[in-house]
Amino acid sequence: MAENKNKTDNKTTEKSVDNKPSSENITQENVVENNIELILGEKGYEYYINNKKKVTFYSVAVLAILLAALAYKLIYVQMIVEPKEEEATEKLWQAESKAFDEQDWESAINGDSLGFFKGFKQISKKYSGQNAGKIAQYNLGISLLNNKEYENAIIELKKVDFQDELLGTISQGAIGDAYMQLGAVSDAFVYYEKAYQRKENELTTPYI
Repeated sequence: MAENKNKTDNKTTEKSVDNKPSSENITQENVVENNIELILGEKGYEYYINNKKKVTFYSVAVLAILLAALAYKLIYVQMIVEPKEEEATEKLWQAESKAFDEQDWESAINGDSLGFFKGFKQISKKYSGQNAGKIAQYNLGISLLNNKEYENAIIELKKVDFQDELLGTISQGAIGDAYMQLGAVSDAFVYYEKAYQRKENELTTPYI
């Protein structure tokens, strides 16, 4: 009987020991709570205690947004956009050399017949939306103008981003030139006036 009683007492003791929270866990929780109170202050900590679920939800949401922004920067921009921009710039340089160094406008517009380099027409389409693509669009219009393809020049120059102060201003003046070559004086005057009325600066003013 005594032996059975001792076994029962031991089981009860073990059970009570298992259910008792460890002092280590209590200490860690207290440290965390104290740190939160120090960071938030008394009023902030009181709000946190009363709105734990809401605070946790918004904290997780903000953290998710920050991680998404970081991923966008590291993965999309640095691994996709920037290498593509470099590639476009290299292709653009080849076409610009044909246009402005050699004045071979046909090759600059369409690329070479053997496919060694792309022309402004292909570059502007392939890299549309990127800086190199926008410059290619402008260069395409200017090359067509110099190649005496005035109607095509007007079409392509109207696609240039007019929000860009430099390219937009010169493009509008070039559209005026194309209309003038076609004998459409009134249309030419409209675009000359648009170019003139844009904000003046040292780069664009001499062209207007």
